[in-house]
Amino acid sequence: MDKKKCSSKKHSNIDAISYCKVCKIFLCNKCQNLHSELFENHHSFNIDKNINEIFTGFCEKENHNIKFQYYCKNHNILCCAACICKIKDQGNGEHKDCTVLTIKEIKDEKKNILKENINFLKDLPNTLEKSINDLQIMLNKINEKKEELKIEIQKIFTKIRNELNNREDELLLEIDQKFNDKYFNEDIIKEGEKLPNKIKASLEKGINLDREWNDEDLNNIIYDCIEIENNVNNIKKINENIKMSKLNEKIIIDFNIPNEDNINNILEKIKKFGKLELFQSNIIKNDEDKKMISDWIKPNSNISYKLLFKVSRDGDRISTFTEKVSGKSPTLIIIQSKSGNKFGGYTSVEWKMTGSYSYKNDKYAFIFSIDKKKKFKLKNESCAICGDKNHFAFGGGHDLTIWDKCTTNDNSKDYRYNNSYEMPEPFELTGGNSSFKVQECEVYEVKFS
Repeated sequence: MDKKKCSSKKHSNIDAISYCKVCKIFLCNKCQNLHSELFENHHSFNIDKNINEIFTGFCEKENHNIKFQYYCKNHNILCCAACICKIKDQGNGEHKDCTVLTIKEIKDEKKNILKENINFLKDLPNTLEKSINDLQIMLNKINEKKEELKIEIQKIFTKIRNELNNREDELLLEIDQKFNDKYFNEDIIKEGEKLPNKIKASLEKGINLDREWNDEDLNNIIYDCIEIENNVNNIKKINENIKMSKLNEKIIIDFNIPNEDNINNILEKIKKFGKLELFQSNIIKNDEDKKMISDWIKPNSNISYKLLFKVSRDGDRISTFTEKVSGKSPTLIIIQSKSGNKFGGYTSVEWKMTGSYSYKNDKYAFIFSIDKKKKFKLKNESCAICGDKNHFAFGGGHDLTIWDKCTTNDNSKDYRYNNSYEMPEPFELTGGNSSFKVQECEVYEVKFS
């Protein structure tokens, strides 16, 4: 640790030996003696360790500077007399409404906790190394799976890019062919540009040959005649091509180019391609089960889920359920009972929890068992769901009901089989129990895109 110097300007080159937390100054040997005489109620401490680690035994709250004599059980901290004073003035009385004990009264309790902590710390290294090794193994597996998934995604997109490039080349070539077949290509222009020279050269050669015809050199003359004939035929063909080119027609080629809406739809599908997970859930962690539920809601659809309510986060009061879920639709409810059964329900209509008991019509509603991988269809649409200020339910009578304080009271029920929903056996959701306590309940708003 770096040596601290005295805070006095006169002694700024002398090493400090103590620190006063009241004055917040460093003191050398000379200043320490004077400070002790001037401020008898201040307590200076040797600086043999980090200043922040020094326990002075005195309350450091502003205007307190009183020795710790008490312990606040609510906040697990030491207090001075001013901290527990019932007169709130100058920061006093912060712990006036807490359970306060003297330091002697908590001696045995803290000693026992200390022994427990010592035993915990002694045993921890034995399990910690194994836990860390297990975590490392799990991390390696996660990284392997992650890399496998990345490689798979890269393969898919490489294939898509290759197909797009190939299709682009095909379309560009097809455009050239369609225009050349219907109109003409630039070769006709190039050949046409050469035509006057060809005509001139063949004409001059033909006139000369006719004027200087000589039967004695018949072989050469016939050869030249044939060459002129070939040139003339070629000139005729080029001239015919020029005449046949549709110079005065409007340039129209029927080609199926996607419009902007089609392109935007394709781009939108690309953006949504390959969702890594359907939704986060403490209850369902298996992707196959998540997909199973999504297919029950609407097969082969792009569905997203927004968490509205969660018992472990929001509590088990129906009033909180009402606040967070009412007015939302469609909704998916997933429940795990304390006995471990997993089940739930779906409705496309809004939950409206009022003081009066009312049923709602919904032809798309269903309930389900995740454990048995079964979906139970609705057979009485007029009693799809219902609820009031104390509970919410699927079915009339009811097939599945969740009551207020569902984690501590076992009055939530699965007891009217084959009533509003097609359940052939009683208690199919809860594995043979009509009443249950809720371990976790999650409610999601379902969105289609």
